[in-house]
Amino acid sequence: MKKIKMLFLVFLMGVVLGGCTTSKLSDVYDEEVLKKDAQGIVNMLCDEEYDKVVDKMSENLKDKISAERLKESLQPIIDKLGNLKSISKEGVIGNEDLATVVEVVEFDNGKAQFTITYNEDMKLEGLYMK
Repeated sequence: MKKIKMLFLVFLMGVVLGGCTTSKLSDVYDEEVLKKDAQGIVNMLCDEEYDKVVDKMSENLKDKISAERLKESLQPIIDKLGNLKSISKEGVIGNEDLATVVEVVEFDNGKAQFTITYNEDMKLEGLYMK
C-alpha cells in the first residue's frame, strides 16, 4: 500500500510540476504560418533540397551543420521510409522566445517525427528527425 501511495504522490508531483512549465506560444508567432513553414521543411528534406533547408537556418545552426552533412545523416532514413504519404499529426509548442513544430509524417514504409524549432525571425534553431 505504501508503494502505491508513493507512486501516486510521485505522479501527482509530476503533474503539478508539469503544469508549471509554459508551452504557450509567444504572440510573436502565428501558429498557421509555423505549421505551413514546417510542412515546407519536411517537403524540402524529402525532395533532397538540403541547400534550401540550410538557407532557412539561423547563423548559429548553419555554423554547426552543412547541407552535405544534413544529407548524410537524414537521407538514408528517408530512403528507407520511402515516399511521403501525408502528415498525420502536427502540433506547435512555445518555449520562451522559440517555437517548436512537431510533425508526425506517414511514409510508404513507416512513420517519422520531425521536430523543427524556430526563432522569432522564423529561422531554424533546431531540426531533429526520429
